[in-house]
Amino acid sequence: MRDEFSSSTGLRCLLLPAALFCVAGLTSAQQFQESVGSIPAGSRWTEGVEAVDVDQDGDLDLFFAEGGGSVAPGTPEQHRLIINQLEISAGQFSDQSVSRLGVKSSVARDVISGDIQGDGWMDALFANALGSGAPSLYVNQGAGSPGFFNQESSSRGLFLTFNSTAARFGDLDDDGDLDLVVNDCGALLSGGGGGVPHLYTNNGSGFFSKVNLLEVWNPPTRTDQRELQLVDVDGDFDLDVIGITGNATEPRHQLMLNDGAGNFSDASALIGSTGTAVNSVEPGDFDEDGDSDLFVTGIGGSAVGPLENSLAGGALGFSPNGAFAGGLDGDIGLLDYDGDQDLDVVIGSASSSERMLRNLIGLGFSSAAGVFPAGVDSTRAIELADMDGDGAYDLITAQGRDGSSTAWDNKLYLNTGSGDLYLPAIDGESLPSPVHKTGPWVAHARIRDQVLDDGNDYMNAEAEYVLLTSPQEVFVTMVGLNFSPANITVAAGTTVTWDNPNTTVHTVTSSTTDFNFNSGGMGIGDTYSYTFVRPGVYTYFCIPHLTFGMTGTVTVTGSSNTATPTYMGDRIWRIEMADTLSGAATQLAYELRFIDDAGFLSTVDSSLVDISPNGWTQYGLNASPTNTIDLDGVGSSSIGQAFSAASTNVTGVLAVYGIGLAADNNPFLGGISLLDPFQLVTIKVRPVNAGASNFNVVFPNDGSLVGLDLYWQSSGLISVGPDVWEHSNGLRVTICP
Repeated sequence: MRDEFSSSTGLRCLLLPAALFCVAGLTSAQQFQESVGSIPAGSRWTEGVEAVDVDQDGDLDLFFAEGGGSVAPGTPEQHRLIINQLEISAGQFSDQSVSRLGVKSSVARDVISGDIQGDGWMDALFANALGSGAPSLYVNQGAGSPGFFNQESSSRGLFLTFNSTAARFGDLDDDGDLDLVVNDCGALLSGGGGGVPHLYTNNGSGFFSKVNLLEVWNPPTRTDQRELQLVDVDGDFDLDVIGITGNATEPRHQLMLNDGAGNFSDASALIGSTGTAVNSVEPGDFDEDGDSDLFVTGIGGSAVGPLENSLAGGALGFSPNGAFAGGLDGDIGLLDYDGDQDLDVVIGSASSSERMLRNLIGLGFSSAAGVFPAGVDSTRAIELADMDGDGAYDLITAQGRDGSSTAWDNKLYLNTGSGDLYLPAIDGESLPSPVHKTGPWVAHARIRDQVLDDGNDYMNAEAEYVLLTSPQEVFVTMVGLNFSPANITVAAGTTVTWDNPNTTVHTVTSSTTDFNFNSGGMGIGDTYSYTFVRPGVYTYFCIPHLTFGMTGTVTVTGSSNTATPTYMGDRIWRIEMADTLSGAATQLAYELRFIDDAGFLSTVDSSLVDISPNGWTQYGLNASPTNTIDLDGVGSSSIGQAFSAASTNVTGVLAVYGIGLAADNNPFLGGISLLDPFQLVTIKVRPVNAGASNFNVVFPNDGSLVGLDLYWQSSGLISVGPDVWEHSNGLRVTICP
């Protein structure tokens, strides 16, 4: 759905099947009251909280990361899982940590969740500090024992101990699974020599490999690391990495830019000064210019405020834009508090009550009074989540210790406001590139809703698509005050085009629940097209002439394919659509649906993409002696797009990729070299996981490269002394427009 928003009136209008209504700004403002005693009591040093439905019973449960110590290790605490028993009553929770996680304690500084195996069940990871162990990875047992976990850190590749305060899951290489970044303060949490974040790639089954290649991942060393965020700062639908340092004398942060294929470059210099002792950062488009700004908090007013992203002005970069008086301010969450369709800022404070900063647009904020009860506690982390199922986002605070070593109970603040009133809305799409005949084809969409907290927005997504062997189009003409023909039947994937030859202005406006296509006003000679993907009956009308009976129906027959979107992070969804016609398709039609936690559903306007022949071909398949590695292309060979040379059936632990400008056929290390050694462009080494390896690149967005042929081959060392090598077939890749 494309939303209509009037910044001059502060009203956002929603076109629903039965009515057109508007919600005014402060009429839906949120208010929070403490639900005393809801979270099972126990005054412990808590640093992190994560809300997630671990047992798929329809309510959100809570993980807490606990354990004492600021510089030296304090008391390790049991990893905490609090089960929401909403089926009994609202506000009913049960501490089932030991029975569901086992006896496991550490000095945990963060806890995150994600479906690492793609099995539909949420897993969890605790980031541990002060020498208390490697990250603790808990794998959900799934349907057999919903919400019960096996601790499988070491067996899944997480065996190194870091001094970590934060971690994040996200699809960093655009392959449909969740990778992992874990920060590392080095020998000391504060001061010392510092450390760097660590990148782990997922093999698709929830097993992680640490990336040690400096050309792929080489972040700068920083001391006193506080938080990580995965955010698309440059608008290219991949996740970049931001690391925040709280060092009082070295307010330098980390920004690693992703090329779309999981290769990163250091762009830390683009983050301007934020003052000293920064504690937290949250990305969001606060000024509604289409790029992601940052909001930071810390100790003192100089460290609290927005950093404006200048990407919309033509050049990526961040600079301070105002500051706010504060005390010891910590974690941040974003919530449309006042119903005006921008993101306001919730701040968890260790020196005052929690705070709400109301967004006034243009990176201007003002403090909203009376949103939270007065009082002081030692808030270290917050989470915005609907804990009682009423459609309003509540606040959970994780409490640490104050300066007098007083411990505080973790708290739940229930939202007594009107809750989420708005449909999910699309902020942008990245369409599949029409570059190759056979799939899979990958699209991306960025969605916004009422809440965003560490990349979590509690959204679900659905996708359906149709492959066509030839274009399918049907025409409807507006004759007088009628659609002609008014009622049509078409096959799934058909594009219906309405034409207005009249001087009278008409519209084509959906009246079908959850489908919100709307042409807007159509004058003489205007046309409007919509591609129907999902079988069913669709009704529509002309807004100015509904009372004259100007209505129509489109009955869609046949069938569509279902795709399962995966959440990458930072509101970005990845949709992979397989080839079901064995390369015979000429067009791909698809539609996306997004459902938020309050149950509101939006269908994004459908997309129609042309499919053209492959941008690559294999060669040297019959080389003798036989080359045993299988090398093929995945993705797009168009300029500006991500391409992967994918090797399978690899025996060794490293794959060596050669790229050249010409092919050859000569004996080489026990096999056949298929590259001209005198026209090599580059040689790269990539790790092998489970017999497979990928060399991911993004072709430069340079039109002069179109038509260039590149020749690829991969090899691997099987054993040393004597050297035994294996080789692949060749792959010729033609760079396309």
